[in-house]
Amino acid sequence: ILGESNLSTTTEELSHLADVLTDAACSIAHQQLGERYPVRPQTPYAVIGLGKLGGGELNYSSDIDIIIAYKDEGELTDVKGKTRTYHEYFNMFVEKLIVNLSESSGEGHLYRVDTRLRPESGAGPLARSLQSFLLYYESRGELWERQMLIKARAVAGDLSFGDDFVRQVQPFVYPR
Repeated sequence: ILGESNLSTTTEELSHLADVLTDAACSIAHQQLGERYPVRPQTPYAVIGLGKLGGGELNYSSDIDIIIAYKDEGELTDVKGKTRTYHEYFNMFVEKLIVNLSESSGEGHLYRVDTRLRPESGAGPLARSLQSFLLYYESRGELWERQMLIKARAVAGDLSFGDDFVRQVQPFVYPR
């Protein structure tokens, strides 16, 4: 509006803002689940941005395309003493995350969240372990999935693990 930045700088800054807000929404989702799960899973997780978010090209009307990966499978106990898997926890976590980012308030909503780029699209789980992603892409990954992972980058959660996730899917994205 003021001519202070060009298009590239603006879309990059909008993407960084989405990263920060997504990370904050993750913290809130963990707090919301904290009433039921006093101890978080002892494995790193990452929110991976795809499309315009992953490419640092978000604009004012963009939705955010994300997938969520966690490193290892495991178990934890809820407040009632019932054992749950990390898979169950992280899928509940993603449900909370989506609501935190997309629920309307008096001021509107932060983002429209699209998780349909995950393996098996709308039919697959909202979160998967790293090994599950790698097995899926190796055995059933399709061309469009290679294409959508080209701009993948870690945007929230454990960024080091997220960067490792992106490195490990590179052989699928760019096969010999």
